[in-house]
Amino acid sequence: MNFRRVFLWLLLAIVVAGSVAWLWPVPERVIQGKSERQWIAELKPHYDPDQELLWKALGDDGIRMLVRKYQNSYWSAEYVWQRTYRRLSRFLPKGVLRLFPSPAAIVTMGPRATLMSRLGSLRDPQGLGLSVATLALDDFDMGARLGAISYFKHGTLIDTPLTRMDPRDKARLLPKFLAGLQDPQWLVRNSSVAALRFFPEASSEVVPALSRALSDPQPEVQLAAAWILHGMASDPQTQHAAIVAVITVLKGPNDQIAWQAAEALGELGAEPELAVPALIAALDSPSALTASTAFEALARFPQWPPGSRATVEKFLQHPNADMRQHAANVLKAPAARR
Repeated sequence: MNFRRVFLWLLLAIVVAGSVAWLWPVPERVIQGKSERQWIAELKPHYDPDQELLWKALGDDGIRMLVRKYQNSYWSAEYVWQRTYRRLSRFLPKGVLRLFPSPAAIVTMGPRATLMSRLGSLRDPQGLGLSVATLALDDFDMGARLGAISYFKHGTLIDTPLTRMDPRDKARLLPKFLAGLQDPQWLVRNSSVAALRFFPEASSEVVPALSRALSDPQPEVQLAAAWILHGMASDPQTQHAAIVAVITVLKGPNDQIAWQAAEALGELGAEPELAVPALIAALDSPSALTASTAFEALARFPQWPPGSRATVEKFLQHPNADMRQHAANVLKAPAARR
C-alpha cells in the first residue's frame, strides 16, 4: 500500500513538473544585445549587402537562429496540415477530401524563403544547417527551395556543403536534385542544374538528366545544362550536343542570355568549326553586350576555320568606334593570325 502511494505521488510530481516546464516561459536568447526574435523580425526578404555582412559576422549563432526558426515554421500546425492535405489529395476522392478543412494558401517567397535565402548565403563549415536545408529542398515555397539549393552549393567549387559532407549523405541527396530538374519553376530547375556539377561520381545518372535538360523550355536552363554537361560527359556525341545547345541559345531572341552563351563558347573553346561561325554571326547582334562578348570569345579559340579572318576584318570599317576597336583587338589573337 505504501509503495502504491509513493508511486502515485511520484507520478503526480512528474506530471506537475512537466506541466510547469511546458507552461513556463522560455527566456529569449540574446545575441549581441538583441533578442533572437528581433534578429529574425529584421530579416529582409530581398538582398541587402549590409544585412548579409551583419549575419556573416554572427557566425554559428546566426545559423542556429535560422535553423531554429525554420524548424518552428516547418512543424507549425498550418504547414503540417498543408503537407498532410497534399498527401491525402493523392489518393482520396475529391468528395471525401472536401470533408476536411482546406489548408491555407501556399505562399511564394514567404517567411521560410527569407530564412533559407539568408542561410544559403552563409558559410557553414560545421554543417549546422544541413538538416533544415534538406527539408527545404521539398518546401512548398519556391523561394525556400531556391535558398536550400544555394546553401548546398555555397562556396567555391572545392569547398561547399556538398563537397564537405559524408559521401553517403550526399548520395541520398542526389534524387532530390535530379527531381529539381522537373520543378515547375525554372529558377529551381536552373539552380538544380548548377548543383549537379558537384556529383561527378554519379555521372551515369547525372549526364542523361542533363542531356534531357538541354530541351528545357527556358534558355537559361538549357545553357546551364550544356555548360556542365560538356565538362562531365566523356563521349563526343554528348559533348557535341552540348555545344549545339549553347549555339542555339546564342542564336535565340533573348539578348539577356545570348551574351552568356557567347561567353560559354569562349570558355569551352570546343568545336571551332561550329562555334566560331556562330560567334561571328553574333557580331551583328543588336545587343552591344552580345557582340562585344562574342569578340572576346573569338579571341580564346586556338584556331579559326578558313575564311573567318576576312569576315572579322570587315568590322574594321564598322560605323561604331567600339566595334572597330573590338575587331582590331581580336585580330591580334593567335588564331586570327593563322
